[in-house]
Amino acid sequence: MLFLNKQRVAAIDNLQKVEREKAALLARANLLAAEIEAVATEREVWQRSLEASKSDGSKNNNGNNLCIS
Repeated sequence: MLFLNKQRVAAIDNLQKVEREKAALLARANLLAAEIEAVATEREVWQRSLEASKSDGSKNNNGNNLCIS
């Protein structure tokens, strides 16, 4: 009987350890998902900025065409 109780306690301890690891992994996954979203947003901002500079890049501040050689 005592042996079975020790096994039960060990199993419960192991289960709690696995649950903590699961929670830590879930938190890490959520953090990585947030980082991916931030990078995607930053990429979109840079892409729009680049597109805007390409469309404005052939003119100087006065609206005149630039000659680049």
